[in-house]
Amino acid sequence: MVAFYKELDLVAQGKARLDSFRHAASVDGKTGTLSKWQGLLSKQLLAGNVQVGDTAIQVVSTVPGKKVKSGSDSWPSWTVVACVDHSGAHLEKDGKPVESSAPGRETVTHVVVNARGAFRVLRDDPGKSC
Repeated sequence: MVAFYKELDLVAQGKARLDSFRHAASVDGKTGTLSKWQGLLSKQLLAGNVQVGDTAIQVVSTVPGKKVKSGSDSWPSWTVVACVDHSGAHLEKDGKPVESSAPGRETVTHVVVNARGAFRVLRDDPGKSC
């Protein structure tokens, strides 16, 4: 989880490329965490908005899940609930703060898969404040 959010931070800060995600995935290549975040961050960066600061993560629970099918592969999965704290980060454009409606802290439920030894976030669903 920490590696996934570190990757998101680096891309949002303009320090890594949109195609550099190693800890995110989409089963069908169209839906899921990878395509969601690539789309959101692409729009953010094209608008000239960059993130300043980092996201903090506190894992609340981890529960084994069902196997996830992807083509001929079947990956073990876990449901990971974490408190994601964005309060240490904000957006800027041309060095000036940008208004954001994003919550400061939120509980996010993640589906994490082990794809041939690489742990990847397949789905992330935000919830209530934590």
